[in-house]
Amino acid sequence: MSASDSANSILLTLDASGFREVITPDGKRGLTRDASFLGFIVEDLLSHCATGLAIAPSSPFYDSTAILPRSLRSYVSVVDKHSEAIEKVAAIMEPVYQSLGFEFNGFGATVTPPGCDDAVAYDLVVLAVDLHRFLIGLDHRVQVDVQPRETLKRAQRLRKLSRNPDARAHLASIEGIFRSYSKFDVPSLSFRSDAREDHIEHFARLVEDETYRSIAKQAGLLGVPTRMTHALIQLRRLARDFFARQGVSDGLELGGLPLQAATSVPVPTAGTVARVLGKPRYLPPLIALGAAQDRATREWHRVKPPLILTPHISSELLGDAVAADASEDQIDRG
Repeated sequence: MSASDSANSILLTLDASGFREVITPDGKRGLTRDASFLGFIVEDLLSHCATGLAIAPSSPFYDSTAILPRSLRSYVSVVDKHSEAIEKVAAIMEPVYQSLGFEFNGFGATVTPPGCDDAVAYDLVVLAVDLHRFLIGLDHRVQVDVQPRETLKRAQRLRKLSRNPDARAHLASIEGIFRSYSKFDVPSLSFRSDAREDHIEHFARLVEDETYRSIAKQAGLLGVPTRMTHALIQLRRLARDFFARQGVSDGLELGGLPLQAATSVPVPTAGTVARVLGKPRYLPPLIALGAAQDRATREWHRVKPPLILTPHISSELLGDAVAADASEDQIDRG
């Protein structure tokens, strides 16, 4: 994916989403990941004017994009195909794990030492997950779901506990990067709940409009600290102009989307971090996807689509299972 293709794209992680209760033919109940959820989150983000979505091999839905309708599939691109970001996380985090008595067995995997505080283990794993998302955003210029204040606090807590110079230097560099982020309100367009079909069709044609394309282009510059302020001014101006056009305001609402962007480019102090990040000219905008996932989940529960098992779920175990909330006709077809 090129930088121009990924401008304003959002990384889909969805680690805790899409679980559904199922019933097996012998009457047993359990939870499994349902790939049908993917379509609902893609729909929601696109309806709130995301111009593209990205998915990495670490996502539980990575192998499920083929189930999307073709019209939605064209918006989703695969990034980090060879899991380079995981290798970078290992290079940065392994000294941190070792300095606190943990064994790093790969991304997010630990062997906890006896008597260790569970809170320390939690901070280590979550920091590694956040760093993994951040590095994908850095390499592929996509927006990522990371909360910088929380990530900063985790790195600070771990640095206070660490005595290893390399680990402390790595954590200090992470703190410097996430300390550079500030919160901004970015213009956001979304469909009115009462939008008529002709308004939606009209908007679909307007997507090809030069003004709308300019909005996406400026959004892609929010990750370039030296151009972020100008891009934000341009975004607000373009959004007002676009929304003022005849017919647009009938079907759309102009709102604000909380986003955190870097206001400066910190220079990493640790050798490994410097090799991984260099002196980045781009730092990915950080967003919170919780509200979008909640909206998609409510709609998913309302529609109750047929269960679609993700490819890594054994069909021998759950091949004939149906969702516990399935309609009678879905059960009959199953």
